[in-house]
Amino acid sequence: MDDEELETELIAPLQKILDQCRNVRTVARKLVKRVEDLTNDSSALKPIFIPRLSHLTGASGLMELALKFGVQLAQQVRLYVIEVKEKKDSLKLSRVLGSVRSSAGEIKAGGGMGSWQTVGELLSQLQREAADVLALATELDSVMKSVSFSVI
Repeated sequence: MDDEELETELIAPLQKILDQCRNVRTVARKLVKRVEDLTNDSSALKPIFIPRLSHLTGASGLMELALKFGVQLAQQVRLYVIEVKEKKDSLKLSRVLGSVRSSAGEIKAGGGMGSWQTVGELLSQLQREAADVLALATELDSVMKSVSFSVI
């Protein structure tokens, strides 16, 4: 494994994924802040937002898929690194990239092998959809006032 191959096949794609994660995190923080502000103002988003928010954060939502990729890849690479250390062998880029393809395949519609591109597309979709929800959530007609009754 030479330095150029390591850079183009692993380091640069990882950096791109990290940059996309930062962008998603920024939008997610703004969306959470919006919901917190509404809660503090005794307001809430209208129920029409539930399906869109579930698509982003639910059990089979986009966020879950992104987390699934990250956890699976980290577990596979960790086990491989332990194996390499135990055998006092050299790390093989092809094996690490195989883990990327396998983990990315788990999040790919229809299964099969995935790629860095599969992960990048998922993160782009997550950012786009979260930004769309955020834009709608800032519109006044998307908000309803909460009414509470106290029993005396």
